[in-house]
Amino acid sequence: MEFDFCRLVRDAVYDNLDKILSFRDTRRLKPDGSWVTDGDMYVHSLVDSLLCGSRGDVLLVSEEKKPELSGLDNAEYVVTLDPIDGTSNFTYGLAEWGVLVSVYRRMKHWQSMICLPELHRCLITGDGFRRPAGARLAGLPSIVPPDDYASLAGDIEYSTMGSCAVNFYYAVTGSYRSIRHYRGAYSWDMLAGLNLALEHGLKAYVDDRPYCGEWLAPGIRHRYLVTE
Repeated sequence: MEFDFCRLVRDAVYDNLDKILSFRDTRRLKPDGSWVTDGDMYVHSLVDSLLCGSRGDVLLVSEEKKPELSGLDNAEYVVTLDPIDGTSNFTYGLAEWGVLVSVYRRMKHWQSMICLPELHRCLITGDGFRRPAGARLAGLPSIVPPDDYASLAGDIEYSTMGSCAVNFYYAVTGSYRSIRHYRGAYSWDMLAGLNLALEHGLKAYVDDRPYCGEWLAPGIRHRYLVTE
């Protein structure tokens, strides 16, 4: 790997985990009704400084800062970041939250990471593991529209963790047989998990169409399904 974006971010998150956790009680509502904390902003600033501070060829697309896409065509690397995925879990003291990073080089997928700091788990492009067979659980988002409950198969056990990062990690590593998002998630919630799923032989669909690794623009909600 020419420039190991994801491991740099992973190491920085672990090195600063105590400080990140100290921001748990700083929650406030964003205009869309979701929580944000100073922890989200701190991780954003940490990654921005680490990846972009000394390089002029990196464009950072982050949930916590409106991305300036005018430089998209000139960027060698486009890094999509969710600083804290599962902020509600984070701010209420749950360990089920994560940091998501996906790197595209010249608009082709280059490297991705799902890091779950308090669960001491991390998966980066190129990592190997033994995937167990026979998973029975299916992961759901924290909110499922009432009409969609009727479509859930009765012979499958369902679980919700309140974090796309956690759901994707368990799907890719084999604890879940599938995960889906009914209402739609944003690119920073999805790109890392979708590409790691493809790397490890899973099927991925975005808006009911096969997903093949393409970059997804920010600010647009997409439904997704990942399955064996």
